[in-house]
Amino acid sequence: MSENIKQRPKKPAIRVPAKSSSNFPGPASRAGSFGALAFAILVPLPATVLVSEGATTEAAFVTAVISLVLAIGRARSAIKHPTPRRFAHGLDAILYIILTLISAVVIGTISSPSDSKLFRLRYAGFSGETDIAPSYLILVWCISLSTIQVAMQSAHDYQTNTRINVRTLTAIGIMGASGLVLSLTVSRHEVFSNRGENAGNGLNSLLYWSAAVFVAYIISLQRKSDPRINIVLAIAMTAGLLASGNRSPIALIGIAVLVRIIRDRNRRLMAVFGLLVPLGLVVFSYQSIWRSLVSKGNPSTPLDVFDIMLSNPLQEFLRLGLDTVDGYTLVGGLLSNGFTAQWLDPFIAVSNFIPRQIWEGKPTLLGSAIGHDYLGLSAGGIFLSGPGYFSLVSGSQILGACIFVCTILLIKLLSTAPKAHPLIVCALYYLVARITIAGDAFDIFLAIQIIAILGIGTLLGRALPWLKS
Repeated sequence: MSENIKQRPKKPAIRVPAKSSSNFPGPASRAGSFGALAFAILVPLPATVLVSEGATTEAAFVTAVISLVLAIGRARSAIKHPTPRRFAHGLDAILYIILTLISAVVIGTISSPSDSKLFRLRYAGFSGETDIAPSYLILVWCISLSTIQVAMQSAHDYQTNTRINVRTLTAIGIMGASGLVLSLTVSRHEVFSNRGENAGNGLNSLLYWSAAVFVAYIISLQRKSDPRINIVLAIAMTAGLLASGNRSPIALIGIAVLVRIIRDRNRRLMAVFGLLVPLGLVVFSYQSIWRSLVSKGNPSTPLDVFDIMLSNPLQEFLRLGLDTVDGYTLVGGLLSNGFTAQWLDPFIAVSNFIPRQIWEGKPTLLGSAIGHDYLGLSAGGIFLSGPGYFSLVSGSQILGACIFVCTILLIKLLSTAPKAHPLIVCALYYLVARITIAGDAFDIFLAIQIIAILGIGTLLGRALPWLKS
């Protein structure tokens, strides 16, 4: 009897796709966005109140503590978030770290005004804390507002199938090795003495920076199954870059490590990276002192460098090159004296690829020009800060601040593009860090150059027959 009973066919289970908080922003997602906006507005408020009462040191200390806590929080969010949005959180962490460093510099400058760059260069009209306080406060607001949450919508976890292309890696490696050889064969005394005069040396710059891109490429894409010789070559290239005395490529390598940690969502390595940030500042300080000794023809052994570094740590920290607040103070003075807007200056980022030997009348970088015309510097320049640079470009501090914030938000948006190449994300991170601290068309040039080297390496890898396998 039971055998004759027809069983009803089972209905197939209907899978209901889970609603992603990225494509379907629910209350939690909206709360996160409003929370980020609230933090961006609330962070500068204590500094605003304290600066208005004349307590700039206290304002900088409170802001440094808050920024450091928020940097740690955003770094943790970058590790936890599964979608490309985590790269925006990583950029926020960088911005808060920069704000912490700037605040520490302000504290040191107020306690030791004679170590301020504007004071040392005897800039007319500089009155110390009276000028620094409003400049610092504006920078706090600009950097804090740049942490407003933005990201491209993505319903999927961030996964990139991009792997090391042997031909691309080989081409970039050959370029980088050639650049390092050309750089290291020149006397360090000659290089450091003329530092800042030869920015944008066309082919030489491209080849030299290929060494840093080579290391960043391996850090970004190396897998366990890839040859270990890649790591050995990356270490060798890094050693060569350290010997060259240029801090900028080392910063790119550090950023590549950070991007890789965020990409892999490695919590332990993120903690280690955070603890090693102070060590990075020590390395930068060492290179700064070493360059100064070499350029002046003084003894420059490691013992000589460490002797100077340990004799007055505060002074060496202030002379590390983080003269961002001084630069913005200078910008305010220039604009009040009728400085003409330089709307076309960002395009120097493109013209800087042309060697001066080909174009003798090539425009000079704004930071270098101001350093020469207003501070009497024969080489190099001053960090104008991101808001300061865009203020000189637009001729208005208010407009410059708005352009800076919008620029950072746009870069953050681009960094969250689904399946973005890790090296391009590195270039975007590098641009945010550099243009916030330094502020110049040269920062844009370097970011473009990183991407250009990747493109050239890809094309050369395909074009050279002996690289094809």
